[in-house]
Amino acid sequence: ILNTRRMTDSTMIMAMKFLGKMETGMSQIMPKSAPHVMQRIIQLSLSHGMSPVSPIGFVHLGSYIAKLGDISEGYHYVKLAHTLLDRVGSRESAGEVISFGTPVRAYVEPLQAALKYHDEGYAASMASGDIIQAAFNIMCSCSSSFVAGVNLQTTRDKCAESSKFLYERKMMIFMTQLNCLHHSVLKLSGTDEKPQRVSAEEEKILTTNKSVKRTYNYQKALISFTFRIYDDSKHYSEKYLDC
Repeated sequence: ILNTRRMTDSTMIMAMKFLGKMETGMSQIMPKSAPHVMQRIIQLSLSHGMSPVSPIGFVHLGSYIAKLGDISEGYHYVKLAHTLLDRVGSRESAGEVISFGTPVRAYVEPLQAALKYHDEGYAASMASGDIIQAAFNIMCSCSSSFVAGVNLQTTRDKCAESSKFLYERKMMIFMTQLNCLHHSVLKLSGTDEKPQRVSAEEEKILTTNKSVKRTYNYQKALISFTFRIYDDSKHYSEKYLDC
């Protein structure tokens, strides 16, 4: 695969860019259909040559394989996607490759070491003008810091800074999702308060967006269990599984 020729057909290159954007959107709103787009990206890459979008197909393949339980094989394709970034001579898809590949890498590589990848993903996304992947990388960085046991004060500050970044760019769904984590960090650090800028729009997102509801219920279940409020933990766990 690494020695596959480069894609040169301009029409095919544009088609690949369209598929790359579709993959990103569908992984959020139509996750069951997203693998079909991923499969098409890989098929076209093998048939017509590698393009700057090709790494996206392979990193999503690695992510899906890992979700199905084969971490080793998924990690193989994630590493392949990273290597392809250099082979295709373009870093325009680096932010997405890093944001989707790092959770898989964190299963194999030391979690603390994997934290820096999202910082690289954020920088690459901003450099290419991909604000969505920049936002996704900083959210994943906050979440990974929390799971890795990074100092709570450091994680709290990172969440606050990231929330400000999302608020300034009117990325309300991402911000609402991040605030679920931020609230857990505040509670664990002894500050039982809600993050700032909780608006009516956020409250609506919290009740209507399935992905955000899953994050909210997961964080509520986790924090209730941590403080030994087991009835609440059971309640939110059941709601999380129902989402």
